Parts: sequence; structure tokens; C-alpha cells
Amino acid sequence: MKPSKIAVAISISLLLLAAVVALRSPDANGTPAPAAAAELVVSSARDAGPQTLRDAILAADRLSGHAHILVRAKLIALDSPLPALINPRGVDLEVAADSGTLDADHLASGVVLQINSPGSALKGLHIVHAHGTAILVNAPGVQLDSVIIGDSKAGILVNAAARGCAIRASTFERDETGVIADTGVRDLTVLGGVFRDNTRAAIWSVAAPAKGAAAPDAGTEGNRPQEPVRIIDGVFERNAAGVVIANQPVFLQKDRFLGSHDSAVLILSGAARIEDSEIRDSGGTALSVTAGKSVHITHNTLANNRVSPNPASTPPAMPISAARIPSPSTIWKISLLPAPSATRIPISRVRCCTM
Repeated sequence: MKPSKIAVAISISLLLLAAVVALRSPDANGTPAPAAAAELVVSSARDAGPQTLRDAILAADRLSGHAHILVRAKLIALDSPLPALINPRGVDLEVAADSGTLDADHLASGVVLQINSPGSALKGLHIVHAHGTAILVNAPGVQLDSVIIGDSKAGILVNAAARGCAIRASTFERDETGVIADTGVRDLTVLGGVFRDNTRAAIWSVAAPAKGAAAPDAGTEGNRPQEPVRIIDGVFERNAAGVVIANQPVFLQKDRFLGSHDSAVLILSGAARIEDSEIRDSGGTALSVTAGKSVHITHNTLANNRVSPNPASTPPAMPISAARIPSPSTIWKISLLPAPSATRIPISRVRCCTM
């Protein structure tokens, strides 16, 4: 080999070696730099086969590192449930613009997509016609952004193992139930969601009480209560019920409930906080408390709700003392079960005034 060719070969080898060293070089803390997530592109609209979503999930689950799936197929008609995401390093599933609609009409029941992979993220996925549950979250730290679920039995079911799950800027339309917080769920945040025309409830946070035990209170962090379920900045339109709560403390803040067919917020038991929210044009009750403990309602606006006797008729054990209620004040109802425990239900920090 000529000297010039040898020199070129040596130069190329040194450059390749430098690139490998750079990829493996530790950071300031001495930790090797992580390799980039492998990207799997979904371009086929078929249910199975090369470049399909099913094939991409199976490939992602086999990887030893974090995986990234990009869905470019516009409409995928599923013949069977998708494989679960099980990669222990996490999977990011992202949908390109005007793509990523999964039609689950051919599935008789079951879960369309199950997430068992911690720290995974879904962005932009659209699921319709799920006869069972569209998305089941079983792992901690899962983030769901801009998800749309429509015409399904259940939108997203968050299990107790899915601590730290966040559902942001997502839409649930014409489902039976939009989001279900299962018994024992912790640190679930639903932020900026839109819930329309859901036939059972927009959000269902109901847990069976432990045998012989009282409904749990919210935990505390410092001096501020920390509810396991937080619903913030949501818009609820024309749902049968907005939020149903039992035995799982819930915090609602800056939510708007418009045109609920029954109760906008139904508290069957347990603790709840409702702050800076608006309830209007309910066909039934704006807020119904049948039993509960540590229910706090502060600085809310209620108007034009159909079923609501005068706040003065509320039992003495239920002081109303801070929501904005326009005059005439015939738009508020707190209903209590005629049981001895009803007198132990404190509702405090609520102002009731004319405007």
C-alpha cells in the first residue's frame, strides 16, 4: 500500500476511534453518556407486518435501551390488541401531524394499548371505538400528552402501580368514561383536559373503602394537603357527570363545568377540595355531597344550574361561607344521605353571597 493511502487509512481510523470515545466519554459526574434512543418509524397502516405499529412495539420491547416510535401512518384498523409496552428503559411513542388514529372497532373487548414500561411517554395518539379500555397505565412516571380518545367505553385507566402519571392537554369525547383513577392511585395529574359528551362520567375516581376503615384523608406535604388525584384547568362540557369521587381525595382547581346532565361534581364519600372553579348550566345538581370528610369548597362560581334549593336550607352542620353565587341564590344544592354520619361532614371556607 502506498504511503499516502496508509496515511489516509490511519486518519480515518483515528476519527472513528475519537467518535467512539466521545460517545462513551463520562459526563461531569463520571457517568457514561447515554446512547441516543433507537427510532422506529411506523409507515404502514396494516395491522401487522413490517413497518406497522405492532411490529414497532415488539421491536421496542426487545431493545436494551430507551426506544422511540414515530407513527406516520394516518389510520390503523386493529384486528387484535396491541402488544404491551414492556421495555424497562421506557418507550416514547410520538405521532406525526395528521397521523396516528387507531380504530379498535374490530376488537370485541379488552385493552387496546397497555403501558407496563416505566417512564414512557405518548404524544398525539388518537384511539376510537374501543369496546373495552383504550389505554391502560400500569407503570410509574408515564406521561400522556395531546391524546384523543373518542366513542369508547373507557378512555384511560390508571392503576395503583402507575404513580406519577400525568395526562396533559388530552381530549375525551363521547366515551362512557373518560379517565378512571383506580383504587390506590397516587400522584395522578390531569391537566388541561377537555371532556365532552361522555355518557357516564368524565373522570371517575372511586375506590372501595377498606373493610372496617374510614375513607382516607388527603396526605400532607409541609402544611399543604396533597391529594392523590389532581384535576386542573379542565373543561367539562355536556357530560352525564363531570367528576365522581369516593374514598380517594381529589383536588379540583380552575376547572369549568358547562351543561352537565346530572351532577357536575358528585362526592359520594371521602375528601375533596374544589377551588377557583366554575359550574354553569347543569341540568341536574351543580355539586352533590352525599357523604364525605374534609370537603372544602372555595372561591367558585355557580350559575344557572337547574336543581338547587336555597343555600339557607343547608343543615347547620354544613356551613356555607365563600363561593360566588349570583342572586337569586337558587342554584346550589348539597344533598346528604339521612344517616348519622352526615352530621360529621364539614364543608368549610365557602362564602355564599349575592352579586
